[in-house]
Amino acid sequence: MSMNVNKKAKITAIAFIGVLILLIAGIIIPVFVLPYDSGILSSANLAGNLNFKGQMCETTDYIFKVEGNKIIRTDKDTKATELTIYESKSGEPTYLNPFDGWIWFVDGGKIYRLAYYGQIIQELSIPNGATQMSVNGSWIYFVDAKDSKVYKVRDNSKNLKPVTDVPVLSYSCDNRKILFLDNQNNLHCANTDSSDDKILDTNVSLFTYTLDELYYLKNGEILHIPTLVANYDAGLTYTPVKADVFNFTTNKADGRGRLFFVKDNILYCKQLATENNNTEQIATLDEKTGKVDVIYCIDGKVYYGTKDSIKEIDADEFLEKWNNTDTATPTNK
Repeated sequence: MSMNVNKKAKITAIAFIGVLILLIAGIIIPVFVLPYDSGILSSANLAGNLNFKGQMCETTDYIFKVEGNKIIRTDKDTKATELTIYESKSGEPTYLNPFDGWIWFVDGGKIYRLAYYGQIIQELSIPNGATQMSVNGSWIYFVDAKDSKVYKVRDNSKNLKPVTDVPVLSYSCDNRKILFLDNQNNLHCANTDSSDDKILDTNVSLFTYTLDELYYLKNGEILHIPTLVANYDAGLTYTPVKADVFNFTTNKADGRGRLFFVKDNILYCKQLATENNNTEQIATLDEKTGKVDVIYCIDGKVYYGTKDSIKEIDADEFLEKWNNTDTATPTNK
């Protein structure tokens, strides 16, 4: 009798150890063996900033910007003297993406990553060079300089894969979906393995796709699709606005979405509805912008103008004061 009990106990113990080994393997293999591939990572720079060649970006501690052929780093807290961490010999750096201690960028058709403090620089090995680029976790997405299609590759230059079947004008992705404009200005949405490619709309000139929300400019009007993956629509109010150019970001304090846009040389901010406040507000930030080709959203500020003439406004400070007054909402026509 006792022998049978001991035998059963041994079998139970062996089975338990076997299950435990399988559980540990299930944890260790994905973490330490398989490359990290989050399905929800947005690009390391704002999708809206990348629309304008991504020549400004930020991290928790730093602001990076391009001036001429240089990448400049500024400390957010100390506002210390701007430090040049990179100087190009072939042109101007573009598509800055800060991630995990590295600032990624395109220079002379090549993709590099540079340590935040400078000095250490590494080149990503790709076949034909790149004209656009974004960093999404361990994946680097880029537009091939030869065929203008989007590809992705690991940050160690391995596992190169095609993402689109057609040439693109611009793109934005989050490792689940890629949105892109083709040569006919059709706005596509596809999986990042190039499958399930669908045209969402036509005659689109500019778009930003962030955290499953899409805003795009069609015939001079900013339109909105609230979700492409989650299939959940909170039913928030959104009224299209006329614009010549725009960027999208969120207020870090309350998570409220903001559309910064220019129409007829006036810079506006459209504060978007939330589940706690299902109303929209439009504030006028600058009534004489002059020509505006670029809009960057960095650290609560908006930088706008042309490549050679950038103006700056502290949007956080302005809107905090504006929201606490009884100022009537300006009409956007």
